[in-house]
Amino acid sequence: MTQAFGATITALCLGFTVAPAWADEAHAKWVENPYSAHDTSGTQVRLGSLVGIMAVDGTEYTGLGGSVAAGHRWGRFSIDAEYGFLELTDRGPSNVRFGVEHDVGVNARFDLLRLGSRAVGPNSMVGVYVEAGAGRTFRRGDPRSYDEPARRLLPSGSLNRLSAGFGVMFDHRLEQPRGFPTRVGWQLGWRVIGSPRPSPDTIVTCRGSDCSAASMPGSAMEIGVSETSLVLGSSLAFTW
Repeated sequence: MTQAFGATITALCLGFTVAPAWADEAHAKWVENPYSAHDTSGTQVRLGSLVGIMAVDGTEYTGLGGSVAAGHRWGRFSIDAEYGFLELTDRGPSNVRFGVEHDVGVNARFDLLRLGSRAVGPNSMVGVYVEAGAGRTFRRGDPRSYDEPARRLLPSGSLNRLSAGFGVMFDHRLEQPRGFPTRVGWQLGWRVIGSPRPSPDTIVTCRGSDCSAASMPGSAMEIGVSETSLVLGSSLAFTW
């Protein structure tokens, strides 16, 4: 977990480190015609919220949290490193928390359709994108306190995941950029996440009233992509 988290933080920091290289060029990107073609290339940072239906070991939970990502755009194509955090609660309105989930990964996106300023408005653009990603999930279940009513325990551990999705973006170009940012946008996307279920060859350890399942030594393995979760993400994007 430490290595994967460290790699993600390094990628995010790299996005900010290379920012000055493009900031100096921003003054040369003043827009003479607000209806001219859009150049979306540059470093991008996204900040947003996440909500989803998360499948964990055959049980569905409601996930609520946020994400941060940093990467680069090359015209219609972009790639970024992303970190997401979710609190897992019971489905429907519920205050019962079962644990938390940390996701780190890399996403690649491509804009299938773009409508420029002549269709949307001066310096604005609307697009439809598709994406694919891969990463790893780190999950930690909350222990059950002695005075808490009986409830199921969220399995703890880490596993690989794959994702695919689509969404819409609203992107606005600053006519007279001052270095950061040159573009501001909003993205709304749906993502399907596939992950394996743990090997059924497990043991159960109990300490007092708290019991947890763990893989037997030498038998830890992941079985295919057998569970799918659906996540809705909304984020603000800054490009420079």
